[in-house]
Amino acid sequence: MKNLSLSILKIFLKNSYSMENLFGSIKKGPKGIAKTIGISLIGLYLVGVIGFSIVPQFINTYNILATVDQQKLMPVISIILGAIVIFFFGFTTAAVNYYTGNGEEQILSMPFTPRQFFSAKFMVSVISDASLGILLLLTAGIVYGIHE
Repeated sequence: MKNLSLSILKIFLKNSYSMENLFGSIKKGPKGIAKTIGISLIGLYLVGVIGFSIVPQFINTYNILATVDQQKLMPVISIILGAIVIFFFGFTTAAVNYYTGNGEEQILSMPFTPRQFFSAKFMVSVISDASLGILLLLTAGIVYGIHE
């Protein structure tokens, strides 16, 4: 029998990370186009702010550690920082994923077991937190690799 948890996971991921609503408003005229452009600019701004604040932070951390000849601690510090950030954002993504959602009334009426339903919800949280952790550790690894 096909694993129904993966089917539910696909539905949850499509509802959570779909760009359909963002780009679907382009068809609604000038107001929809302005909304799409505004949301896209806010997204680019947030990516820039996060990117331009994390990279200098890791560079400064490396430079401080290099002054006391302890730059070998940079991977450990980045892993600890990544764990703290994932721990903090993990609670918020779990709360959002478990207590809200589009179309859950329809999904709950389908013949899924609670284990399949909650394992799919758990995997949505894991995917979002893992992507954040990979982004942080990749940034720290690049900074460490360039300076080492």
